Amino acid sequence: MSQPPSDLDLKRKKKRKIIIAVSAAAVVLVLVATALILYFTTCLFGNHDFSPADCEHPEICSRCEETRGEPLGHDWKAADCKTPKTCTVCGATEGSVADHKWKEADCLNPRTCTVCGEVEGVPLGHIWVDATCQHPKTCSVCQATEGEPLEHTWIEGADCQTPKTCSVCGEQSTEMGEHDWQPANYQQPETCSVCQETNGTPLMPSFVANNQEVLAIEDYVSAPYTTICYEDQSLTTTGTVNVITYGVGEITGLPDPPEGYDWYVAGWNIEFFDDNAQEYGAWYDWQYMDYYDYDLFTETFNPGQYDTIDFSVNYNGEIFDQCRIVADTITNEWENDILTFRQNISVLLPIGYDGFVMAFYNKGLTNNDSGLSGFDLLDADSVVYRFGAMKFPGDDS
Repeated sequence: MSQPPSDLDLKRKKKRKIIIAVSAAAVVLVLVATALILYFTTCLFGNHDFSPADCEHPEICSRCEETRGEPLGHDWKAADCKTPKTCTVCGATEGSVADHKWKEADCLNPRTCTVCGEVEGVPLGHIWVDATCQHPKTCSVCQATEGEPLEHTWIEGADCQTPKTCSVCGEQSTEMGEHDWQPANYQQPETCSVCQETNGTPLMPSFVANNQEVLAIEDYVSAPYTTICYEDQSLTTTGTVNVITYGVGEITGLPDPPEGYDWYVAGWNIEFFDDNAQEYGAWYDWQYMDYYDYDLFTETFNPGQYDTIDFSVNYNGEIFDQCRIVADTITNEWENDILTFRQNISVLLPIGYDGFVMAFYNKGLTNNDSGLSGFDLLDADSVVYRFGAMKFPGDDS
């Protein structure tokens, strides 16, 4: 029968087990370490470490230098005047630099390379075309301008309806030529002969300037009239002036009117019937005048033979010097206690003229003062008729 192991034997057996376990662990560690070293230092396990391909090389393993794939090839940028043909990836170059790309010189810039900015020579300078009234000084090459256009060279319009025109470019101004002003006359103000524009007012008639009223003979107005008695000139008598006839046309016994003239015929009667006239009669007087230009009338007043008087008038700015008065013989008679005077005159006047005046005034105002004007003989007792347009009794048109 065997003996049980002693304590010593048990200790020895346990120690052997420990040694075996440690040895096994060491072997495992060595194997693992060896595997790791082989993995990271060799490609035995197919674990290549490829670097990326570039323009000239494929992928290459950094451990075993095994390759994979193909090189990428260069990405060339064309050569210019600064650099040769160059790869944009790796910077490799090929060949030489290209020629400059020249932009030819112009007015302001020399010949210049559009790539690198290199210049050659000098600018050409502007070729100037002189300024006109339409354009400033201008370069015929680049159209650059300098300064301002010139002023127009205006030619005055021929009249107020013709604009000013530039003799260089033909442009027309909105400004017209000058009016052809005709002087004002008694019938119309200053008037342009081209466009009929007027300026101001007509000349003031002599009768207006002297504040003397008149009656229109064509209205056949009767008016009271006062003058001195014939036999006692200290007394006055008042009667009535009546327009009997007024017309225009050919007159029997008178020559045909010159061109532009007509004969105007007027007739009056003056009736006195108050006590003074009954007892002492009446002595009346009259004068011929011009409504518009009294001075011209008196300056040209020229009595002739056979009760004719020549004179001139200013009509529409023209002097008519063939005017004439032909007076019939004055008659008077008593009819039914009424002293009646009858008087007729024919007057040669420009056609349409309305300025001839017949004025009956108080005979007692007459004196020998040569400085007196015809207007000095007119007062409130006077009766003054102005010849105007044709109109007959009962005609209210």
